[in-house]
Amino acid sequence: MVEVEAIQHKTTQIFHKVYFPDDTDEAFEVDSSTRAKDFCLDIAQRLNLRSAEGFSLFVKIADKVISVPEGDFFFDFVRHLTDWIRKARPTRDGAIPQFTYQVFFMKKLWTNTVPGKDINADVIFHYHQVIISNKLLQYVLCLNACGLCVDTSTRKREIIDELEFLT
Repeated sequence: MVEVEAIQHKTTQIFHKVYFPDDTDEAFEVDSSTRAKDFCLDIAQRLNLRSAEGFSLFVKIADKVISVPEGDFFFDFVRHLTDWIRKARPTRDGAIPQFTYQVFFMKKLWTNTVPGKDINADVIFHYHQVIISNKLLQYVLCLNACGLCVDTSTRKREIIDELEFLT
């Protein structure tokens, strides 16, 4: 995997791209002994967040998004995940399926989140994860309860316009 590629290219540094809710990404150095919690701390420090509390790494592979347990070694978790998906998916013509994955750093727990306390977290995470997801939720609720909306098509258009403006 990534570790093997690094060895094959005779480098000791492994950089991994991490994606954020505001559609940005950055590369972070990760080694075979990096635990998810340490990876989160490194990311929080680089982004000048006040704390890594409540944040987590998520791996998107195939059609699944799974949170990385903070005590797990990052690359071990990814390897177990790819092995699990490989076993769950049937092979075609005996070929071993190859999976690409993406790593996301997002807010997972919101219990101690105070808007305005950490401006960097607000700009990168809170706004994009809360406001946009709430707009989508309103849209879905509106479509599911057409009788509650005075004019569903008008409200649907308003929400779509708001989402386009936000993104």
